[in-house]
Amino acid sequence: MASDTVEENRSGAGADRAADLAGENRRIRELQRLVALAAQLIAARGTTREEVLTVIAGVRRRALALFPGSGDTFDLIYHPRLMRIWQERNEWHDNERDA
Repeated sequence: MASDTVEENRSGAGADRAADLAGENRRIRELQRLVALAAQLIAARGTTREEVLTVIAGVRRRALALFPGSGDTFDLIYHPRLMRIWQERNEWHDNERDA
């Protein structure tokens, strides 16, 4: 009987871990989709710096909702990446205009 209880606890804990992992994977995919969409918006011609910063702020808010306490990580990884896309797009358009 004691072994039945142990097995039930193990299977219950395993199911909880699997559910936690599935939830985390879902949140990761959502953030990836959101960052990809933001990158497309930022790369669009005519996007101003203010618009870019607004998009980044919105993505950051959602990232914090999905992963509380992850603001520093967002600021280190995604903010520079999204700003770089915008800067590269501007440089490309400037080069095309000057050519």
